[in-house]
Amino acid sequence: MKIASHNSWSFLPIRQWWLRPLGWMARCQSVGLQNQYLCGVRLFDLRIRFNGNIPVAVHGLVEYKTDVLSDIIELALQGDCSLRILLDLRNLKWTCWNRSKRDRLMYEQMGKFKRFVEYIRDTYPDLVIYDCYTMPHWWKVVVVMESPALDKSAAKAGIWAVWPWLYAKTHNHKIRMENYGYVILDFIQY
Repeated sequence: MKIASHNSWSFLPIRQWWLRPLGWMARCQSVGLQNQYLCGVRLFDLRIRFNGNIPVAVHGLVEYKTDVLSDIIELALQGDCSLRILLDLRNLKWTCWNRSKRDRLMYEQMGKFKRFVEYIRDTYPDLVIYDCYTMPHWWKVVVVMESPALDKSAAKAGIWAVWPWLYAKTHNHKIRMENYGYVILDFIQY
């Protein structure tokens, strides 16, 4: 079995002060990328959007404090990591009420995302990149390798999705015992 971490950057501090009280609902990991790697993770689920031309680590409305490119370079240098990079635009639904402006912003973000992923792919040709889609529409933006079969155990959580830590604490051991291939987990240390 191979392990993927769900929302790999969600261990980081939240940038927006007004979202910090709800951070426990957006947190899917509690250890850094290096510790996730040491726990056996080889496929990292990275979600970004752009603030100007700067890629920002995100999960829905939440933005995290990190240098996205430095983190990706660090993973590339490990030599055996894969990335699943998603363009998370779910924030536009809540921050831009004008549909034509929202569509324009979405297409601008998609162009930046395409160039960013192509840069990573060309600069680090040994780094395997899967599934470059937008969220929430799941439009493929960059043609890369199709994802291996992922048991999206974290996504099956249903009502548990409100508190991913508790779901992981109570289910990860069983999930690890039952699955073959890749399994994508919240709180991989459990």
